Amino acid sequence: CKKLLWHRVPIKEENVQILPKEKRSFPFAPKLQKNAAVDETALREVAVDMSSYCSSEDDTDKDSARAECSKLLLRQLKCDGFALIRGTGMSSATCSKALRASNAFLHEADEKVRRSCLTKDRARRGYSPMGTENFASLIGEKGHNDLVKKYRIGGESKEERASCLLRPNVWPSGEVWTEEAAQFFR
Repeated sequence: CKKLLWHRVPIKEENVQILPKEKRSFPFAPKLQKNAAVDETALREVAVDMSSYCSSEDDTDKDSARAECSKLLLRQLKCDGFALIRGTGMSSATCSKALRASNAFLHEADEKVRRSCLTKDRARRGYSPMGTENFASLIGEKGHNDLVKKYRIGGESKEERASCLLRPNVWPSGEVWTEEAAQFFR
């Protein structure tokens, strides 16, 4: 349903089927049996390997690996609106904490918390409300604005002539959110 909305495809209510919870499935979710662990092999097959960008090892074929990685990543983003990735070197604990913090900020916090992180250049840092920008423009195409909220952070530099990709991050304060929540989010 969200994919139809993202692509502005009209939804005819008479064609919508409501399935019982036990029959619902997310098309990209790993196939699980009751009480079974996530099938790591299945996830690895569909996940884009980012190691050509994230590894510090010197690889003579890094350029072709990066080109292939970029192609696969773009294909998944254009098709699904998101991508499963691997090979970043990040621990699963770090990823889990990031997902909890993202959920707290984007879904549980009040809108005033998110709006405290608005910046002039939302494409590089800070909060972007739903419907204010689109992925298509980043790849040189035209399209409707995305129906998603976004929050961007990244590496920072104190140098005056640093890349625009190394701008200061914007964080919610304890004044608009609880101090504990703001601290966890950082």
